[in-house]
Amino acid sequence: MLKIFDPKKFLLFFILSAYFFLFVWSYSGNFEEQHFGYLSLSLLEGKFDLNNYPQVWDDTALFSGKHYWPLGPFPAILLLPFTFIAKNLGYVVYERNLLWVLMLAVMYLIFKIARKFKYSEELSIIWALSFCMGSVFISTLIMPYSWYFSHTVTVLLIFIAFYEYLEQRRYFLIGIIYGAIYLTRASALLGIVFYLLSLFFTEDLSIWRRRKKLFQLLVPVGFSFLIMGSYNILRFNNFFDQGYSYQLLAEALIKARNYSLFSLIHLPGNLYYLLFASPVPVLRDGVSKVLKFPYITYDLWGLGMFYTSPYFLKLFILPYKDKLTKFLLTTSFLTAIPILFYYGIGVKQYGYRYSLDFLPYLLMILMIAHKNSGVSRRFIFLIYFSILFNLYMILQIVF
Repeated sequence: MLKIFDPKKFLLFFILSAYFFLFVWSYSGNFEEQHFGYLSLSLLEGKFDLNNYPQVWDDTALFSGKHYWPLGPFPAILLLPFTFIAKNLGYVVYERNLLWVLMLAVMYLIFKIARKFKYSEELSIIWALSFCMGSVFISTLIMPYSWYFSHTVTVLLIFIAFYEYLEQRRYFLIGIIYGAIYLTRASALLGIVFYLLSLFFTEDLSIWRRRKKLFQLLVPVGFSFLIMGSYNILRFNNFFDQGYSYQLLAEALIKARNYSLFSLIHLPGNLYYLLFASPVPVLRDGVSKVLKFPYITYDLWGLGMFYTSPYFLKLFILPYKDKLTKFLLTTSFLTAIPILFYYGIGVKQYGYRYSLDFLPYLLMILMIAHKNSGVSRRFIFLIYFSILFNLYMILQIVF
């Protein structure tokens, strides 16, 4: 008998349609915080400040009367060819103009990694959607600000490096990728730990060849340190100063920073917003506990990952018997440490966006773990629930 209606295919079609709609919305929206686009214009003029371009100054570093963008310059460098062409045509290129290409590239890379693990095409699409829509990564699409653009670039580079590891394992290329990651989000550089562990504990190499590959991996990263240090000197007269202590911040963040940029005192707050922060009720009158549509919303300070991505709960019951998953778990833990001790938390967000520095490694743990055991219907249900929950929450921004 011909099956006219397939619920699974319909759900997949609905999710992909919603994803396309969000692309169109984010591309056509008016978002002022486009600092990397302005920085790329400054770089074309041989400058490093943002003073010549009208914009919101939130999070910029004010030093000697000039506003600088404290994050690494790689995303602005990535925009340079497009900025050069657009400038000559009388236009300005913003991050959101390139965002949809990067997001599709992330989805395609996850699909390809899943196929390398011998998943079917349908399951590979589900794995790609699990991250792009069933996690905090969806916020980089609906909030195309400069802060999120750096996350998008970082995530893309992490998946490129891992695909290269599975495909040809050219450590020099992986080193270049992690050099670019350092020039985008310095905290994400600790992801290179996975490749160091793999090189020392899984590669069957002679001592000389191991040292050669280690050299190939680390030299590009060392070169990126020199680039970043020189960039810091040109901006703040200090090789190690990225300008975070000069940032213009909201009062709550200034008070948090006064305790210290990095401190144990920030750990409880970061853990709360990473894991436990729950949705908040939408009150009808602000006094009673009578709710109105959409009934629940998210706190701009964050929403726990087990609300945005409950399928990650599976991480607590995995056996972690093979070396790859152990290496990925170790890498995730080490990458999370400086983030959890940082004062910022990441306000004006959906979910806990700083987790994107290590979330790709956790996804790859799940993909490897299910490669042998298979993907259960219950797990797929959790992925779909994550996606639909996130759509319900973030569509409040759109409408």
